[in-house]
Amino acid sequence: MRLPLALLWATLAPVALAELCVCPPGFHPLGTDRCYHLVADGSFEAVQVACQSLGGQLLNVASAEEDAAARSVMTKHWRAMVWIGLHDESESSGEPEWRWSDGSAPSYTDWHREPGTGRCVVSWLHGGWQQRDCRLPAPGLCVHPLTPPQPCEPPPDGLHRHLPAGDDRWKLAPPPPEAPLPQLVWPPQWLQQRFVLRDAPVQWHQWL
Repeated sequence: MRLPLALLWATLAPVALAELCVCPPGFHPLGTDRCYHLVADGSFEAVQVACQSLGGQLLNVASAEEDAAARSVMTKHWRAMVWIGLHDESESSGEPEWRWSDGSAPSYTDWHREPGTGRCVVSWLHGGWQQRDCRLPAPGLCVHPLTPPQPCEPPPDGLHRHLPAGDDRWKLAPPPPEAPLPQLVWPPQWLQQRFVLRDAPVQWHQWL
């Protein structure tokens, strides 16, 4: 049985026009292998829990390039600092035992000239990491591995306010094209009918 062309187009158009995303809803590409989401201000523990609930973890910085990528996110979102995943797991007040959120030890560091105090770490926009009281508020830089390309989905409730202004990457299909503007006919028909010379219309180019 043949389907009418209009019905076939209506069936296939959403699939043909769907945008493909390589990041989970609410996340944006970061570099070549990760996505990021900027968690709203909170304590280190609060933003870490929020990040994990989205399937990600706070940023683990392994190189100067990744450090620079984190600063580019802060620049884009007008943030002076963000929580990263580095924190002190020592049980005493002696030498810190720094670990990332995944439990690994840091292989790269970028400490600020003023070390600060606290058992958690923020990265500053203008460079350097600093120890900070884990109870103080700051946004968290949550990352997630790239996902296989799939149709984009709207972000979960509560994530919309973290998307940059004008971001429409979550639309499933591009908007329909705008209807063309009506053609302006000049002179209008009623005016043509009033200027008749011996039953012949006036040659309008003679009046211009």
